[in-house]
Amino acid sequence: MDAHTWHQHARARPPTAPDKFTLTEVRALSAADRDAHVVALREWLAALQLPTTSTRTVSTTLSDVVETNADSGPGAKTIVAIDALNTVGKSTAVRAWALDAYRQWIGARMADAHLPSWAPEPGMRAHEVPIAWINLQSAARIRDFNAQILTYFGYPTEGPIRSLSTRIAGAIGRHRVRVLVVDDVHLLDTRFKDGREVLDHLKHVNTELGERGATMVLVGAGLHESPILSDPQIAGRLRVVELAPFGIDTMDDKRAWQEFLVDVEQLLLPYLPGAKDGLLAKTHVSRIWRRTQGFVGDAATLLRGALAAAARDGTWTVTASQLDSIPLSRRALLQEQALLTARHAVSAAPRPT
Repeated sequence: MDAHTWHQHARARPPTAPDKFTLTEVRALSAADRDAHVVALREWLAALQLPTTSTRTVSTTLSDVVETNADSGPGAKTIVAIDALNTVGKSTAVRAWALDAYRQWIGARMADAHLPSWAPEPGMRAHEVPIAWINLQSAARIRDFNAQILTYFGYPTEGPIRSLSTRIAGAIGRHRVRVLVVDDVHLLDTRFKDGREVLDHLKHVNTELGERGATMVLVGAGLHESPILSDPQIAGRLRVVELAPFGIDTMDDKRAWQEFLVDVEQLLLPYLPGAKDGLLAKTHVSRIWRRTQGFVGDAATLLRGALAAAARDGTWTVTASQLDSIPLSRRALLQEQALLTARHAVSAAPRPT
């Protein structure tokens, strides 16, 4: 990832929502028009992000902290950490916010395929890069971390670590960085003897960002067990948002899962003219959780597949057989099998006489 690639991602607007038809209207379409409608529906679904309370919390927290950091005086600023299991949707939520923020900050200049520029001082032009997004490499150490940041801006990565750090500090101001996102930060190597130096370097970069009113955002898995979050200086400046899959252990858990599916119905049911209200949130609520175990990424895959199947078979509604036929991640399939095995064991157990 570099600033040019990010700019192109931001310029690629998601597909617009397809037309909505009644059951009579969609069945009256010609074969060609129906095929075109299904293709448009599939493309829209592929880019659709399902709404959750957690993703809204991520967006609100990021907006609040970034705005507060920008308005406060120079110095180390609040860091945002988004912590969740893999495939819960943490990176997706942060990326959606970051793309929206980037488009807002760049404004009308988004129409230009080239990176926008500004004049840091008379006679000098530099690219304006308000969002810097780093996908951290495995076992990354200080030099790797610095090199990825410099590569994002198109700077050389040779030289001593101290020189690279100085180069980063200059780039932050020169390119008007507002947010530095470090994705997969749990891959940062803090295990060896220089682990303390790695943490100190992270704090140093945050200070350099803070001197310019910018914000560091850390995204990772299992961060509550990481030295990054337990470091006293980092923890003292940290706002943590923890995301988790939906559960069904308590009534509150079940209510939250059902409310999520109600929100999803508002998005999807207009494109299922053969369906009735409550199809997902009532009729299939248990089956969808059994298949996905409350992981939003798997739920999105499942519902996209089921909706596409409903369009192909002409029923324009979601059935149990469709839901059971959609291939999901290995994690979801193994967990589903464990749930079914446990259920069969309970049902087969002899009952007391």
